[in-house]
Amino acid sequence: DAETLFKAAVSASHYASIDEVAYKLLHEPENDLQLVDVRSPDEFAAFSLPGAINLPLAEVLSQKAEKLLGDTRKNIVLYSYASTAADQAWLLLQRRGIQNIRVLQQGLNGFFSAYFTGSHQTESRSEQVNFDLRFRQRAMKAFKTGEAAEKIVTKGTPVTTIVDIMPPKAGKGGC
Repeated sequence: DAETLFKAAVSASHYASIDEVAYKLLHEPENDLQLVDVRSPDEFAAFSLPGAINLPLAEVLSQKAEKLLGDTRKNIVLYSYASTAADQAWLLLQRRGIQNIRVLQQGLNGFFSAYFTGSHQTESRSEQVNFDLRFRQRAMKAFKTGEAAEKIVTKGTPVTTIVDIMPPKAGKGGC
């Protein structure tokens, strides 16, 4: 109903973080995402994320969209430069009844900033933040060198891990 859709639209629950998307792109066995770029075909051709398909915002309600998105078993992540066009596509597709859809938080600009320029770093130095920064540095290298795209396109052999880092150890005692 309209109230539920409104609540979902104003909450952050329909966003996929750039780190989640990068992690799944770099760890093929865990990649349950279908990335959908809602920018124009020319913008898509100039640069897109590995494995993404192009479905311009103007075509989101077309039969092409229904074929591409209607029966997928993957979780769909929509993106554009920021998140405005992707949010609009999300809203239209939700109204159409397609449920397994999220929007890339911060869009392609945020992804590019984090993994191509490295300017998305924080000053805090908790163990989790250090882990996140090490992951971003290694993922940045994989995206910049094209290693990520090579691993995603090659479907013949299973990919183990492109970015091999260990998560922080769990704390002891307490809640």
